[in-house]
Amino acid sequence: MKERVFLDSSVIIAFFSGNRKAVNLIDKLQDYELCICDIVFSEVVYKLMVLKYLENKEKFEFHKFKREISEFLQLYDIVLEFIKDAKITILPTSLDIVIESIELGKKYKLLPNDALIVSLCKHYGIRKIATFDKDFEKVEFLEIVK
Repeated sequence: MKERVFLDSSVIIAFFSGNRKAVNLIDKLQDYELCICDIVFSEVVYKLMVLKYLENKEKFEFHKFKREISEFLQLYDIVLEFIKDAKITILPTSLDIVIESIELGKKYKLLPNDALIVSLCKHYGIRKIATFDKDFEKVEFLEIVK
């Protein structure tokens, strides 16, 4: 069985943005089972939509973005294809994981999505995380893959 690595949204977004460091990191992780959760999927699609919206705008205006959402809906399919092509496992979340995320969020002073990711990693015995988010460095049981 392959060792699991949790793939944070920061790496996936950087990959889609053509960041060489992210491309190399994902390539380096081919021998691992890559995992995400529904939160990561949502973060990636949303942030890519916003980045695409901002390509032709000076500033982000949520009400205008929502009106123009149909221009960005193909990003759902693009991200889903990436997940399938990379054979990424989407880990399910449970009430126990959510409850533990509250404690871990308080302990490590994490934002809710990051706390949920840490809780998922702990629950599933994942010891490595591929991320560009320095907040995960606070978590002693997670090794940042670079």
